[in-house]
Amino acid sequence: MLKILILLSITILQISCREQGDMSTINSQPSSNSCLEGVNLSKLEIALENCNKIIKKYPNSALALNARSMLFILLDEDDLACKDIEKGISLIKNKTITNDRLLIHELKTRHKNCIQSRTISEND
Repeated sequence: MLKILILLSITILQISCREQGDMSTINSQPSSNSCLEGVNLSKLEIALENCNKIIKKYPNSALALNARSMLFILLDEDDLACKDIEKGISLIKNKTITNDRLLIHELKTRHKNCIQSRTISEND
């Protein structure tokens, strides 16, 4: 179910990007869909490489970390996804990102899922 929601999120971001144009050249931080722009679901590794480059350039971008976490989930790399989510949460707590309420909500929701998954794994 989570993967279906991630795929839907990526599709919506791609449609939004096409309608609004690419804003990443205007802002100093990557846009929320920079990592996911033009994602081909049969070539997720290429999208991951793109995200890695963006995160290397903008290591404190919770937007890019959030997007990369979605790719990790689709690649069945839940532990790596949770690491990105936890770093994004840390950036929120340290107030190093803007007040993007949707991003904050997404990170907090995914963080709860990470905690729940760890708890289930520990009890198995």
